[in-house]
Amino acid sequence: MKKISLHIIFLFFTICNLFSQNTENIVEKNYEKKRLKVEEVNILGSYYTQDGNNSGVTGGIGTEKLTDFSTAIDIKMYKPTSKGNKHVFGVNIGVDYYTSASSDNIDPLLRTSPSYSDTRYYPTLSYNYENALKNSTIGGNISFSKEYDYISRGAQINYSKAFNKKQTEWISKFNVFFDELLEIIPYELRGVNTRFYPTKSRNTFNFSNALNQSINKKIQMAFILDFAYQNGYLSTPFNRFFTKNAIDAQMEVLPDQRVKIPLGIRGNVYLNEQFILRNFYRFYWDNWGIISNTIQTELSAKISSALVLSPSIRLYQQTGSRYFYEKEELLQLVDFRTSDFDLSNFQSLFLGMGVKIQPKNGIINPLFHNLEIKYGYYMRSNGLNAHLVSANIRIK
Repeated sequence: MKKISLHIIFLFFTICNLFSQNTENIVEKNYEKKRLKVEEVNILGSYYTQDGNNSGVTGGIGTEKLTDFSTAIDIKMYKPTSKGNKHVFGVNIGVDYYTSASSDNIDPLLRTSPSYSDTRYYPTLSYNYENALKNSTIGGNISFSKEYDYISRGAQINYSKAFNKKQTEWISKFNVFFDELLEIIPYELRGVNTRFYPTKSRNTFNFSNALNQSINKKIQMAFILDFAYQNGYLSTPFNRFFTKNAIDAQMEVLPDQRVKIPLGIRGNVYLNEQFILRNFYRFYWDNWGIISNTIQTELSAKISSALVLSPSIRLYQQTGSRYFYEKEELLQLVDFRTSDFDLSNFQSLFLGMGVKIQPKNGIINPLFHNLEIKYGYYMRSNGLNAHLVSANIRIK
């Protein structure tokens, strides 16, 4: 963790130096030189912890205790053109460090196995071209994520267009992820060679569309339609599965294709100068038999010119996959099976509170634009509960 902190501190002072350089106006003979400028920097950190007793690693019964520390820095830079358009560049660097008691049970013969803790790195580079005359933006990004047993490479193409006097906006995104994972199976199922893990591939394609519409001065709506397709190795290799009266575990097996279709609607209502109500509903369907409904509402309350509170609540309900069975529910094996409770029938509740501090002259000085702190409590009907604390310092 000390190395991660030093990296963030180094990047922070580098950013401050960029700010000091880009505040200079260079004018030579009535010609303004267009330079790359830092527009916004976000420094984020979060802590997540959960506990429960339905780990898929041990066949649906067992500890789900997990902790995760996350740090990230997000930098947005732009370069204006002579026609008033913008080249916008983005750099995001994130690092997660987690410990997982359930993953440690992949190899229970070791007191603390390598899977007990891990560090994930996930940098992203993005570029967008904003055309002020056409009210459009086109761009994309490339991403990379790596941890001990998983490597992911991703890319995105995005396009947005505002019309109807900017009262309507269409946003479209196409994402692809090409993943490689090591097939680390439970210790007792590995056979003679326990150190060789074959590599499996997993591909994800996601097409997302959103239509934002201003109804009037107080109401804004958004309609969202996504389509996702996955193929390849979609099972979790180290999840165990037990049939009734069985002594030995079997591996989880899931289909090698999955289709997901979420539909969403968002409505923001401006009540008055102090209160804004944000509402969201999503319907989800996939070909594994899962159907879910999500309802979320958040109230943004402006307590003063420098303080905003945002309490929120989210309700979620899902039907279980046709491939889900509890531990020892089946008398004999079937082709596709899992005891991962993420694919089970359950309901969940999330309660959150956000605090945003944004003084007129910034925090400490105008460079530090605002500070936002959020806390959330999550609980499932099957006993899983979690706490999340996050903070975001914005520099503009």
